[in-house]
Amino acid sequence: MAFPACRVCAQRILLSPLIVSRIEVSAVSRYAKVPYKKRPRSPLSFRPPQDMEQMSDEDRMVELHSEPANQFLFGVHPCLLALVHQSRVCHRAFIRKDYYQTDARKVDNPSKMLRGVREILRLLEQQNVPIMLYNRAALNFMTQDKPHQGVVLEVSPRPVTFIDDENMEECMQNFSQQQHLIVLDKIRDPMNLGAVLRTCCFLMGPKTPVVLTPETSVLSPACCKASSGAVELLNFYKASNPTELIDALRASQGRLVIGTDEPEDSGHNLDLEEMADKLSSDVENGSRKSVLIFGFEGSGVSKELLDKCDLTVSIRPIVSDDRESSELLGVNSLNVSAALAIVLYRMLRNK
Repeated sequence: MAFPACRVCAQRILLSPLIVSRIEVSAVSRYAKVPYKKRPRSPLSFRPPQDMEQMSDEDRMVELHSEPANQFLFGVHPCLLALVHQSRVCHRAFIRKDYYQTDARKVDNPSKMLRGVREILRLLEQQNVPIMLYNRAALNFMTQDKPHQGVVLEVSPRPVTFIDDENMEECMQNFSQQQHLIVLDKIRDPMNLGAVLRTCCFLMGPKTPVVLTPETSVLSPACCKASSGAVELLNFYKASNPTELIDALRASQGRLVIGTDEPEDSGHNLDLEEMADKLSSDVENGSRKSVLIFGFEGSGVSKELLDKCDLTVSIRPIVSDDRESSELLGVNSLNVSAALAIVLYRMLRNK
């Protein structure tokens, strides 16, 4: 009698040749990044677009080899902003074949996406980036079925300035011109982080400094897509010790440290409108620059940073507490991107 584990292993052994034989032509040898062979080539020398379907399996595997640190950025707007602002090093471009063959100038009322693809192709040729033509299935495989819109770029990671004792003074000078400095703590979901960064860029403009704590998600391609390319426009800093950074900002720039927290009945925690009225009526605090700390909607801002706050602000629901419907309200908090949009918009209007 065979044990269940043995039967599972036997099934895997029997099925694995069949599985590999069926997918090696359609996926593994055609689209996967298999670093088994390398050959020297100039990565930034422009070549005519290569149709991957017309290449041999061996050459295709060589062409798809990439460095482990590189990222595959996808989506028309994120890729376009990355090329326009040259915020990363672009190594290669993977373009949907039928998009490359379609000339937007000869199409009646071309879509915004198609015009963006044509602009991307112009910038790729101008910057001497190799172009490879793919079909839709190949791009789906490369991006794991993400909405790539027919454009994928192999790029270096987004640069992030790490704050330490050596460059602390330089970072302070970069922060000095910013009225409200944003600190993002423990935002681990890349989609939430992307929505937050999009709001920051929309309300505060490009080149805005944003400080990330060590537990915040990395600036992944999914985050860039969710931000609609705002990742390419902002300046990012990562603080290895956020509490020391808060102390330095308060001591050197006299900033008012404001954290977001759940509503509670205390003088330390204020409603958003109460805080806005307090800052507008208080000449001393109203003119002070501030640090706004936002945390993940699950656990919120960490206790270490909350203890450093001068004030905490909360967003209370419009539904009154004494109404029966409030007891049935199953949502007791906002998404961090929605909370940041409300608080930041109110703070900016307060000026």
